[in-house]
Amino acid sequence: MPKFSICFVNKIYSIGGSGTFIQNFQNYLKKKKYIISDLKKGNVDYIFVTGSNIRNIIPILFSKLFGSKIINRVDGKNWSHKFYSIFRYNYIYSYLQNLNILFFQLISDKIIYQSNFVKKVWCKKIFENKSVIIYNASNPCYKKRNFSKNVKPILISVEGSIDSAFNSKKLINCVDKNYKHEIYGRVSKNFKNQFSKKKNVIFHGEVPRVEINKILQKNRKYIFISLEMYPACPNSVIEAINHGIPVIGYDQGSMREIIKNKHGKLLKVDKNLNFRKLKLKNAIEEISQNYKKFNLELKNIDNKFKLNYMLKKYETEITKT
Repeated sequence: MPKFSICFVNKIYSIGGSGTFIQNFQNYLKKKKYIISDLKKGNVDYIFVTGSNIRNIIPILFSKLFGSKIINRVDGKNWSHKFYSIFRYNYIYSYLQNLNILFFQLISDKIIYQSNFVKKVWCKKIFENKSVIIYNASNPCYKKRNFSKNVKPILISVEGSIDSAFNSKKLINCVDKNYKHEIYGRVSKNFKNQFSKKKNVIFHGEVPRVEINKILQKNRKYIFISLEMYPACPNSVIEAINHGIPVIGYDQGSMREIIKNKHGKLLKVDKNLNFRKLKLKNAIEEISQNYKKFNLELKNIDNKFKLNYMLKKYETEITKT
């Protein structure tokens, strides 16, 4: 493939899926001798934007005017404020954020949606010819977890922010007290205090992505509990299945595309986004009783969730633009 220069305008954070992706993609491009540039130097072939970057809109438009092409990786749309926010500010802020992302899609030369769900949320007819779907992925780290039915599973959740994961409080509360539930991610003191009497719930706070991988590699009978509703394409879930860990999540968003019945269980919700506590208990018990089978099925997950496959797809789509 012809070599190109590319600029990443979004910051890389040590916590969260977006930072994981950018770091992985930059490392991949550097190994292949592509030029990682910045807006100040100018004369860049491609500008890579994750969602939007309104702070750099002037130099981005200026570069586009002089021939740079914009590649826009798009996440999900803000929606949760419509259910629990009583402040007009939150409505306006979320609306403007969605508008910013829509604007960047308009000026982009190529739009990369993270799942079919995300595409359906955002895609207009005018975007069809310049859009493609590439799922998030992680390194295949399959681990055979040969645990018997009598071994009690450990539930594990990883989110960027526990507070902002819609209805996460209810899901955590519904976990039977006999199961240990380890939760990783940014969490407020007030949120944690609401679970002070639940000794089985352990909040570990923010942990760097390198440490999360080490935790997932441990020889434990983990069941991953996804706290996010309507996820765009959750990195934490994909990391879990790449480690041979079965998943329980909501039957919403991109989860329907990622978690098949042989890989975990999805909880159906009603029109008010509520679910039955018994369904969660049954899902945990079913996976625990058939753990070897679920784990074995995850040995050969679809290539689209494997890191090298994803990175090559990005490289190909950029080169074609």
